[in-house]
Amino acid sequence: MKKRLCLVALLLCFCLLPRVQAEDEKRIALTFDDGPAGKITARLLEELEKRQVQATFFLCCYRVTQYPDLVRQMAENGHEMGIHGCSHKYFTRMTDKELQNEILCTQRAVEDLTGVSPMLVRPPGGLYNERVQKTARQHGLSMVLWSIDPEDWDPQKRSGAAKHVISRAKDGDIVLLHDLSRENVDAALAMVDALKRRGFSFCTVSQLAELTQTDLSPGSIHTAFRQKRKTDSFLK
Repeated sequence: MKKRLCLVALLLCFCLLPRVQAEDEKRIALTFDDGPAGKITARLLEELEKRQVQATFFLCCYRVTQYPDLVRQMAENGHEMGIHGCSHKYFTRMTDKELQNEILCTQRAVEDLTGVSPMLVRPPGGLYNERVQKTARQHGLSMVLWSIDPEDWDPQKRSGAAKHVISRAKDGDIVLLHDLSRENVDAALAMVDALKRRGFSFCTVSQLAELTQTDLSPGSIHTAFRQKRKTDSFLK
């Protein structure tokens, strides 16, 4: 009887121990700029859904209005949507009024389609200054850049995009990608499959920030999330 009681006590102690994450557990956020792009983005969404991968899409307003069903599909599939401006012109070259319009048009268009107002912005080209940062803060937006850029927008570099990312990927990275061509999608899916084999899991930018206990405060700027992660329950 005493042995049984001791065994039960040991089991209870074990169950009450705090959960410790595996040392080799790695998270990464894939982000896609400039879309949506019709059938190309539709294929990407279909393949990501098959792989149970969620990503963050930084959208252009003129494409949002052109492909509203794809934006709705992104939301339904659990992807995150951020702002990439209306016209894809550089924010740093705009007047204050133009900059306000670039942000608001995309924010409102996405909210009208999905019921969710974007909380993240990525300036085209990653170019920003104090005025851009101030405007983002005024609209409650965090600025998200990246830590890995395979430059897959360049046709000459698309074939090497997957290898570029796979060879550099680390826990907490934000990867800059595009969904504008068949080659872009092929490379992105090759990255997902290879990184999964290496023990990576995928999440949205906001999920990665939460896991690292990073405050996505308005006007803050982020290129990666390397801080100590807390126990997560919503990702597998």
